[in-house]
Amino acid sequence: MQRLRRSVAPVAGALAALAATAVTGAGPAVAAPLATLRGGATITAHVIGERPGYRCQIAAHDVDGPWRPVGADGVVDLDSGRLPTGRHVVSVLCEDRGRGDGTVHTVARNTEVFTR
Repeated sequence: MQRLRRSVAPVAGALAALAATAVTGAGPAVAAPLATLRGGATITAHVIGERPGYRCQIAAHDVDGPWRPVGADGVVDLDSGRLPTGRHVVSVLCEDRGRGDGTVHTVARNTEVFTR
């Protein structure tokens, strides 16, 4: 019976930690910003983990999407606007507008996306 108690304690502790995460709404920490790109009539990007107050845009050759501010939750949704049908190699750029061009960094680099 002693062996059973030792194996149940770590499992119970892990379940308690998981329940606490679910109750508080805390998710996994994001070390660096991430972007998910999707093609269609336009190119869209969903960026998470960026610094609130920064701004981001979708950029590529002949694609210069509008800059959008990052929300307090570190999330921003971007849209390139209508583009010609075909293959596009795009990046997502973010910057701190108040500090200027020196803060520009790439969140998603040279990602192939197709529009229709």
